[in-house]
Amino acid sequence: FLIILTDNFIFLSKGEYLFAENKYSTFKNKFHFIPFAIDTDFWNKPEKNLHNNDILFIGNDGQRDYAFVIELAKNLPQYEFTFVTKQIKPKDLKSDNIKLINGSWGNVDYSDNFIHNLYISSFASIIPLKNSLQPSGQSVALQSMASGTPVLITETNGFWEPDIFLDRKNIILLKENNIEEWINKLNFLYNDENIAKNISNLARDTVTVNNNLEKFNDKLIKLL
Repeated sequence: FLIILTDNFIFLSKGEYLFAENKYSTFKNKFHFIPFAIDTDFWNKPEKNLHNNDILFIGNDGQRDYAFVIELAKNLPQYEFTFVTKQIKPKDLKSDNIKLINGSWGNVDYSDNFIHNLYISSFASIIPLKNSLQPSGQSVALQSMASGTPVLITETNGFWEPDIFLDRKNIILLKENNIEEWINKLNFLYNDENIAKNISNLARDTVTVNNNLEKFNDKLIKLL
């Protein structure tokens, strides 16, 4: 009934869009995919030294794999981790290489400028996810890439744009949350500075062209 009574549905994830188009093919003309957008002028890429050992994790939604990221940090004592989340408490941590910041974007103590500085001071952002059709981690990934920080993320059923974001081109994709696989990918990125720079530059270029607010607004206006 919701589909019948609604003129248009906008999907910000290609995965959700294709699922809906396949499941409710009779109404597919009502479905529209518009890539999620961010302010690429604010989330900018300064000149930075990628080669440090700081890793960033940000997230509060239910699709993040919090238990896994705690275990991953425990198995990578040579790296320094910053967690920005309300879903992990100090008592949950298993290693002393983690700086825990209990916050979110809605918390006035942690402004966009604060988060931006975390991105640009880290050599990688990690987004381990539980498998879901929900496009979890999308905003964090795009903000990080626009800021020049490479992203490692679990490739779920709801991954937003698999035809645009390609493994080892502009992002690092992991098929599952396996400790050994994540360690190998992080070490691969850390140990080859040229590859890290190439991924950083191409990620920024991709987001700037594909996920900017002007393009989002144009598509939305045309639909309306």
